[in-house]
This record gives sequence, structure tokens and C-alpha cells, in this order.
Amino acid sequence: MRPKILNVCYWQINDPNGENPNPLSREIVLESIALLNITFNPNNIFFKYRGYEEIDSLSNVIQEEYNGSCSTVTSNGSPVIDPNGFGTLSRCQFSEFWEFIRTNNGEREDAINIYIPYETDDFAGVARSIGTNQILVPTINICNSIFIHEMGHALGLRHTHTSYNSSTGCERVTRNPNDASYNATTAGDRVADTAAVPDFINEYCFFDDPTATCNSTTGLSRFYIDENNCTYIGANTDCDGVFYRINSEDVRNYMSYSDRDCFDYFSPGQGIRMQETIESDSDLRAATTDVASLYEPYAGEYYDGTGLYDAIRHTPLFQPGFIYEFYSCRGDYPQPADYDDISFDVNTTPGYRIAATESNYFTITHRGGYSFRIVHPSLGEDSRRCYTTTSLKPTGGTIIQFQDNVFNNNVVITPQDSIQINNENLIQNLQPGLYKIDKEFPDGTIEEQVISKNNE
Repeated sequence: MRPKILNVCYWQINDPNGENPNPLSREIVLESIALLNITFNPNNIFFKYRGYEEIDSLSNVIQEEYNGSCSTVTSNGSPVIDPNGFGTLSRCQFSEFWEFIRTNNGEREDAINIYIPYETDDFAGVARSIGTNQILVPTINICNSIFIHEMGHALGLRHTHTSYNSSTGCERVTRNPNDASYNATTAGDRVADTAAVPDFINEYCFFDDPTATCNSTTGLSRFYIDENNCTYIGANTDCDGVFYRINSEDVRNYMSYSDRDCFDYFSPGQGIRMQETIESDSDLRAATTDVASLYEPYAGEYYDGTGLYDAIRHTPLFQPGFIYEFYSCRGDYPQPADYDDISFDVNTTPGYRIAATESNYFTITHRGGYSFRIVHPSLGEDSRRCYTTTSLKPTGGTIIQFQDNVFNNNVVITPQDSIQINNENLIQNLQPGLYKIDKEFPDGTIEEQVISKNNE
């Protein structure tokens, strides 16, 4: 499968006054984009972070409640206006919300759009359809398995238990395509390598006691799931009376309704289905970009050697969720080489490496003197974007004087600010002795220089 790269934009949904008690931050959305990539990269699906926006809610959203069906909240016979607008969202407000987004420039057509109200009343997350560029999740769920579940829907996956309770549309257990009952590719989730399974949340109430209520309060929700080891302990059957054959991977599948702490698995067939959906769905096709975009910073920029250097603006930052390897390279590249240019000389051993789980996001940057690669089998072995700038000046440093004129611990350390460390007479002004000067550059590198001055 060829790699698919999808742009992602996050949208913070505020109340009508522009207020938000649970706002997004760059750290939250970067944690979220890292989770997406760590989870979906094994299926050759990659996500390019394109930032986050804010949008204020309408001021005349009618308050509705869901209790099996939607009902309008009234006072003295008149509908109650929700003071939170879409900031606190109910499933009963879905259609109004999607129309609001459509008519208020609340969508990027070239990205998957993640809409994030600060709370939801009666759902944990939703994708607008099976195959879509629009997902709704509250702030609390954009960094957990619920978000992964909804992204699975957006990329074309159904629940693994789809239609399990239908006498005519349920998926049969058999995986023998020569069996007359075989329907694994046309019923249920329509993916053959996921087992026929029930809705684990409501299984007891469907098979054992239709009058019962299956939720956490009654203790009947996920009645046949052993949450200690994520296994199925039931003995129920498909609609032909054949006992389910459910293994741990089926319980751990992101698209099931088992315990969210168990989720860690997409099947190979689901990976193929997601790839196929990205290729066939017009909205997802519009959201795709190229591999080279992963080698571009999401924030900051490379210093071009002109004008005033700004340590924040001129630090190119790269999204977490990938393993980065940086290789010392040589060539005339005051700006990074084009993605397709691999003509530069480069070391074969990485000089440093950044883990996919790195959470100090300011350190995920591209230092001068290095090229880099994103470590993944489908992205190739070549190191890209050699950057050999010599235009950066140190932002500070230290002068270490060895008092005994030998390298030992008897030293005097004098910190230097950017003006002092860049003084052209820095070495000339030193008294005779043995020194080590450390110059700290804004891209994270430290240049060391040993100076031995005599009395001449």
C-alpha cells in the first residue's frame, strides 16, 4: 500500500460570546496529532498537522435533550435558548451544527476537519458519515481511543458489530468463502479478517434480558468482556445459531464497543479498507497531500541570513508522532535542500534521533548541519533536506577557565549573553590561560572551542 498523507485542521468551538472553559492549546493538538500518527502509520496512513482555528457559536441555538429521541426544552411553552450555543453540543443539534459550519466558513476543503466543542451532552464523539472529512469530539477525547474510533469511521470503517441484532442482515461467523452462509464481505463491517461480533455494550440486554438496562450503573454493560485481560467470555451466537469465535484482537479492535482501555488494534483488512476509502471518497481525496509535506515544519521558519534573527520565529518545528533521524550532511544549503534533492554528502550514522513519543515539542526541530529522515518502511531510506546554514549567530554561551592550566574540575565558569559571546574581541580580551568557549546556537547546537593563551 502506498502511503496516504492527510491534512488535519482542528477547530475550537466557543460559546456565542467567544468564551471557552476548556480551550485548546498547541500542546493538546500536538499530542492529538501524535496519537493519530502513532496509531495509523502502521497502515501507511499519515497525518499532516495544519494548525487549529476558533469559531464562535450562534447565539440562538435551541436547547434540546436526548432520551432515546430528541425533545426541545421549553419554558412557559417557548423553546429555551442554549447559553452555551454549540460549545456544549447535543446529538440533537447535529444537523443544525453542520449547517452552521457550512455557512460560516468553518471548513477547510483540503483537510480533515476536527470540531471540538468544550463539552458534549450525550455522545463521546461522532464522524459525520462513513468516509468523511468532518469529525466531532469534545476536548476531553481528542487524545484518547475515542478519537481513534471516530477517525476510523471517517476513513471508511464501520462498527465490527454492525447489524448483529438483525435477523436478515447479521454477519455470520463462518470465514469459509465456500460456505453458503459466508457473508463476511457483504454484512457487518464488511471486512473479512474481523470476526462476527455482537455489540459488547448491549450484548446481555439483547441475548439474555431484553427488559434490562445495559450501562455502567447496572453493571450489565460489556457483561461478557473480561476487562482485566481484554478477552471475550460469552457463549452467544450469530443469527444462524453458530457460536461466536471471538479472540482478543476482536475485543481490542478500535471499531468494537469493548472497553476503551483495551483498544489497540486495526486488522490488516481494516487498513486496506481505509486506504481504499481515502482513494475513493472525494472529500478525503481533497484532503490528501504529498510525502514532502511531512518534511516541512508546521510552525516557525528557517532563517535566511537576512534581517533580525528571532529565536521563536526562526526555529522550524516539526510535528510529533514520528521517529526522526538526523544525519550530518555537507553542501551549500543555507536553506534546506528540496525534498527531491539527495545529491549532498551525508553521514551513514545518525547524529541524533527524536522519538515518536517526544513531548517536549520545542525540541523537535531541524538543526543546521543536518539532513533528516522520518523512519518508516514506506517513506524510504534516504535522508532529506540537508541544511548547512552558517548564518546563525550564537545566542549565548559560557567561558570556562581552567585555573591550573590543565583540564580538570578547578574551573571558573562565566556565562555570556548574545552580545558578549559575539564580541569580535572575545578571545583577544581573555587573560593568559587555558579556556573552553561554548557557543550556544538557536537551533540547539553547541560549538566548543579550546583556547590556550600565553603571555605574549
